[in-house]
Amino acid sequence: MLVTPAARARTRPAQLQPDFNTPRSLTANQRGYFDQLNRAGVVGDFAGPYLVSEWYRRNLYRFSIVQKTMTPADGRALVLAGAGHAAMLRGFAELAPRFRPQELQDVLGR
Repeated sequence: MLVTPAARARTRPAQLQPDFNTPRSLTANQRGYFDQLNRAGVVGDFAGPYLVSEWYRRNLYRFSIVQKTMTPADGRALVLAGAGHAAMLRGFAELAPRFRPQELQDVLGR
């Protein structure tokens, strides 16, 4: 996880959350799955890709629940997730025409 200097200077988890949800931090988190975990094992051993696929599956199930429970009348929803999940959920939401992901800082008015 990418920790910014601003994050290091803060002490309370609620203060850290916006720094862990920046586009840069989310991208760094997601890259770890592809750059490190996906390569785990030797040629012919797919333990790494299996782990990454399970991470995708877990997050895809979560996003499916959001899709199935949201109606057009709902308008907006706040989906709370840890930084690793947030990166994946944001990617899925960007591919789904009904959803327009927003930055946490914008929602919190910071």
